[in-house]
Parts: sequence; structure tokens; C-alpha cells
Amino acid sequence: MPTMLCFVLWNRAVGILGTVRTTNLLYSQPFFTMLVAAIVLRERITWMAIAGAVLIVLGMVLFERNHR
Repeated sequence: MPTMLCFVLWNRAVGILGTVRTTNLLYSQPFFTMLVAAIVLRERITWMAIAGAVLIVLGMVLFERNHR
């Protein structure tokens, strides 16, 4: 059931945002995984994780700017 829901939502997102923009959202997964792990599992966020998150978000912003 979760896999089916994922495919349905993914296809809906592609229909709304387009393939390129939707694929760009895949790169945000590590960022949100880090946040959820910190909240739910009470894991510590290291400076390396913060640096990685900044690079991920910066890459997504630059990508969006260049593909408008």
C-alpha cells in the first residue's frame, strides 16, 4: 500500500510540476531524513550534516533558478 501511494503521488507531482522539477525534489530527501531523525530518534545533527544540508538546498535553489 505505501509503495502504491508513493507512485500515485509521484505521478501526480510529475503532472503538476513537470519531470525536471519533480526529480529535483528527490535531492531534498537527505535533508528531510536528517530533520525527522533528529526529531523522532533524537539524533544529533553534526556540523557536517548541516554543511551537507546547506549544499543540498543551495544546489536545489541554483537548479530552480537555471531551469525557469
